[in-house]
Amino acid sequence: MRLFNIKTLKLEYFQNVDAAPPYAILSHRWEEEEILFRDIKDKHPGSALALSHPHLRRALVKKGWQKVEGFCRVAKRLGLSYAWVDTFCIDQSSSSELSESINSMFVWYQNAKVCIAYLYDVTIKGDSWDYNHYEGVFDNSSWFRRGWTLQELIAPKEIWFFKRDWSLYGIRSELADRISEITKIDKIILREPTIENLNKFSVAARLSWAAGRITTRREDRAYSLMGLFGVNIPTIYGEGQEAAFFRLQSEIFQKTSDHSIFAWKPATDSAEAGLELFAQSPDAFDFDEAGTIVSHPALGTSRANSFSMLLRWVRARIIMQSVMFGPTTSETQRLVACKNTNSSSLWGGLNT
Repeated sequence: MRLFNIKTLKLEYFQNVDAAPPYAILSHRWEEEEILFRDIKDKHPGSALALSHPHLRRALVKKGWQKVEGFCRVAKRLGLSYAWVDTFCIDQSSSSELSESINSMFVWYQNAKVCIAYLYDVTIKGDSWDYNHYEGVFDNSSWFRRGWTLQELIAPKEIWFFKRDWSLYGIRSELADRISEITKIDKIILREPTIENLNKFSVAARLSWAAGRITTRREDRAYSLMGLFGVNIPTIYGEGQEAAFFRLQSEIFQKTSDHSIFAWKPATDSAEAGLELFAQSPDAFDFDEAGTIVSHPALGTSRANSFSMLLRWVRARIIMQSVMFGPTTSETQRLVACKNTNSSSLWGGLNT
């Protein structure tokens, strides 16, 4: 991984995250004229400051440099000498480096000394200070609606939220109640973001946190979730959202055998929609019960977990139940080994 040395203003390469010094990591929404990897490397005429740092001549004339400066000031105040920013610490022109970075992203955020979340759309109107205004703007920040910021919210040890003028808004652990209301993520994850706590929540619950979030590239709706489940898949831009999400779900189920991954609801009531085993996007988990679905303890290790794949075909062993509607009419219902926390019944959302 590459880190930006705040003192020398140069990028340094480290073999892996374990070899890296303590660093701050930035979470933000991309804006106009972000600093890119090539901006740090190329040499172009720039400001007077660039005379002592010729490798930054291109970067210093872009609007995005103000964000980098603000971030580095905060990191320096926290006693850190290194910083990581996704826009220029990754050479995004290299598909292999980009894929490796995406697969490592959760771990990089997890191992950072602190995560700085920059909310460019959280500011104040006029000269007056109004807490209610700040509260409303924070709740409606676009940062909470982006796909990548989900893992950036969950992975770090702590997050410091900064407003547009780089004044501190608050920290995640103290804002856990508010953030939980905004995101539907359980407060225990926001206060104690450990892998152990994360794994207490079913696959369906974790996928429900991603419902409604937006990414610039459609495939990133799947790729941005790998870290939440501790899985890795190759990134294939151009395959489309559905194909990427299919590969993600199959990898998750092969690792977890958690049947809650099948407890989703189709966007339509058509017969064809009910025949699919996997959902087409995280939005299929956007319903009230999704966040409280848990694996059924009696069936968690049973033969009902038998599963295999061949290309886009999935074969799974699932419990079948015949439901009678009157004396002569019946319907076969496929049960999956999970249930709602408020019920002892198996989830029966799949019909044949």
